[in-house]
Amino acid sequence: MEDLSAIVSQDVPKPNDKDVLRHAIEAQVGDDKALLGTLSDVSGALLAFLAIRVICLADHASNEAQRQEIDLLKGIAGGVDIVAKCREFLAAVQSGDVVLTAAVKGVDGVLAEAAERSTRTAEVLRLAVPDGGVSQ
Repeated sequence: MEDLSAIVSQDVPKPNDKDVLRHAIEAQVGDDKALLGTLSDVSGALLAFLAIRVICLADHASNEAQRQEIDLLKGIAGGVDIVAKCREFLAAVQSGDVVLTAAVKGVDGVLAEAAERSTRTAEVLRLAVPDGGVSQ
């Protein structure tokens, strides 16, 4: 008679390093939905901050580096008038037609949450790979 544990273990996939790390992050930092919420909060705030920067650079570039930055931003927009789009987006935020979760939650809280989650995730990674080499 064959060993039952040998039969059972043959059919059970073994977790790889990424699965183990993801499980540890979920257990210690937050599940996918919590992490996605934090990412969404930060992304919305960064989008608004970038829109403000693009508008300011377009309107008030005072040196060659700033002019080059706005030219590069316009270049990656692929034919879209990025300055006009940023103005539209910012106007929608200011009018309340677009509401950023970071504004509802408070930017201080969003930044603190993002910093805490990043730090806790980095701690999991650091413990898992002490030499700092984590494969993606």
